[in-house]
Amino acid sequence: MAFAPHVIESNITLTPRSNIAFWTWVSCLFIIYFSICSEKRFKLHLFVTEAGLLFTILINLIIMPDMAANTSVTNAIDIEEAKQIVDRIDDYEKSTGTIIANIGIHNDFNRTYYYSESRYRVSQLGARIMATPYSNFEMISYFLGRHLNNVGMTDDQYITYFGDNEWDEFDPTEQIAIDGDTIYIAVY
Repeated sequence: MAFAPHVIESNITLTPRSNIAFWTWVSCLFIIYFSICSEKRFKLHLFVTEAGLLFTILINLIIMPDMAANTSVTNAIDIEEAKQIVDRIDDYEKSTGTIIANIGIHNDFNRTYYYSESRYRVSQLGARIMATPYSNFEMISYFLGRHLNNVGMTDDQYITYFGDNEWDEFDPTEQIAIDGDTIYIAVY
């Protein structure tokens, strides 16, 4: 029952931050409707509805903390990877005097969208930040403390820097290439 919104929206793109607002609005409409229909002839109907809502709330009270803990763990892994990239940038800038201004990120050809340890793999719930194109370079920029221009990376550049390698975990010695003021990252 707690996954019902995710099943319903499997063909709709709703981000996790919009789920609560959207489904709260839908629930409120149901509550208002059944409150209006609460005359004596609808008492059983209202009782069933209230019991269903209570059951849904209880299931969510049990599952939501686990989802939050799972997200916290997977986010910590993403943050650690971003910090390793920032360390490589810092080392390069100190040794060469060249400031990195651009970032190009390309997924390997068999991208891992979810961590294998993640218990929740529905839509964006449980998705790796580093595997999400609109957030990976922003997270690296955040931990670097300055904005990097996302210049992308073509398939030809990817092959030049990383060959046809496939990874299933992050290895900064193999998945980072720096050329001038641009860092290139192969995301597994």
